Amino acid sequence: MEQVRQSRMNAFINGTGCTALAAVLAVALSIYYYYAGIDYADEFYGVVAGAEIGLAHGSVLSWVLNLITIGCGVILLSFLNKRFAFIREYTRLHTTMMIVLTMSVPGLTAGLCPANVVVLLLLPAMHVMFSGYQQQHYRSYIFLISLILSIGSMVDYVFVAYALIFMVGFFQVQIMSFKGFVGMLFGWITPYWIAYGFGMFTLGDLHLPQLQFSAERYMALLTSPVIVNVVLTMVTGAVFGVVNALTLISYRRQLRAYNGFFTVLALATTLLLVVDVANVLTYLAVLNVCLAVQAAHFFTTTRLNKGYILFILLVVANMAGPTLFTILKELL
Repeated sequence: MEQVRQSRMNAFINGTGCTALAAVLAVALSIYYYYAGIDYADEFYGVVAGAEIGLAHGSVLSWVLNLITIGCGVILLSFLNKRFAFIREYTRLHTTMMIVLTMSVPGLTAGLCPANVVVLLLLPAMHVMFSGYQQQHYRSYIFLISLILSIGSMVDYVFVAYALIFMVGFFQVQIMSFKGFVGMLFGWITPYWIAYGFGMFTLGDLHLPQLQFSAERYMALLTSPVIVNVVLTMVTGAVFGVVNALTLISYRRQLRAYNGFFTVLALATTLLLVVDVANVLTYLAVLNVCLAVQAAHFFTTTRLNKGYILFILLVVANMAGPTLFTILKELL
């Protein structure tokens, strides 16, 4: 009888019902964050000055667009796995975890922020890249990915760094060639060329990212509740990644390439978070996607009898951790 109950609970956290419940709670929390006046911290800062998305902080439009952006990101992640099956067992846990990890950070749910926009553009780019596995003669795949990242870089410079990460991904899925490299360059140049030709910006509007290394910025992060989410995501992702590696190594080459890119993306994003601490929420959102995938692998391959308890603990830790951090900070 006990085993039947455990099986049902494990089946629930892997099913659509749990995802739907998380979505409802996420919307409710988002409404609370909005009316509580909690707003996002990161700003859009693109390569092209003035091309940033400008919405009034705390506006209803910003809140609605952010919910739509998050929802589309969750759907895209679900579709990505459905199309390429890099998670071999049936589960919806990756979408559930993505929702949970997102709603645990008020700055990601209270209003439209660059973090969710970055995720929304990276996932389609990954879909295109995975579609081109071992098809070097289809240079349009690389061109299209570069085009997407280039357009994104106009409104947020983090896409410049992710362009280099995707270059590594091109080699992982075996689509990079000399002609592909040329296509990548043209993909990056085209949006700027067109925008400049239509007079949408001048050469003086172009500026490089301004990374600021200061003790004040790092101390601000270390004393902010979001540090709890960052640490939990990094530690949990690392543990799940190591455990999953023993299973993923037995997958066929194509699936190893897909999952390998998620690993590269997570490692590179962790490094970017340390270097570019001003955009911590953006990198945290990308890490949340990577952790969601690793969690889905872990819970479907380890088959723990009481896996649902670990899942609940992860949810509680991410949701209550920042609040507990704030309380302790005030007491001390």
